[in-house]
Amino acid sequence: MRIRITPALVISVIALFIALGGVANATVDLPWNSVGKEQLKWSAVDSSKVENRSLKAIDFAQGQLPQGKQGPKGDTGEKGETGARGPAGAAASGGGTSMLVDEVLHGLACRAAIKAGDRLSEAEVAALVRERRVVAE
Repeated sequence: MRIRITPALVISVIALFIALGGVANATVDLPWNSVGKEQLKWSAVDSSKVENRSLKAIDFAQGQLPQGKQGPKGDTGEKGETGARGPAGAAASGGGTSMLVDEVLHGLACRAAIKAGDRLSEAEVAALVRERRVVAE
């Protein structure tokens, strides 16, 4: 017996792959910590389903873990040796990175103002030029 490939068969096989792929994708792509106590039934997780030593004290409610008495305070340790002094840094220069940042920010602000169609008065232009001269010096 020979199988006839019909358009209906092709479409049904494609639909089957899409449906199964979607289910597989949903089981694989669950976000981290997306299943919480709202999604779990009461007593669904018991000690047989939790790996030994995988829980920390923060995973338990206040007063749920037994605590012993606090022990005596230990002795103070000896003072350690002073570490080696690092090399002296270079003397501060006049501007450098901050000057470059200022230039970039001024350029971005001017470009944004031009794109927005803002008009500057003669006094604002003069103030900007004076400010740029101060930064450049």
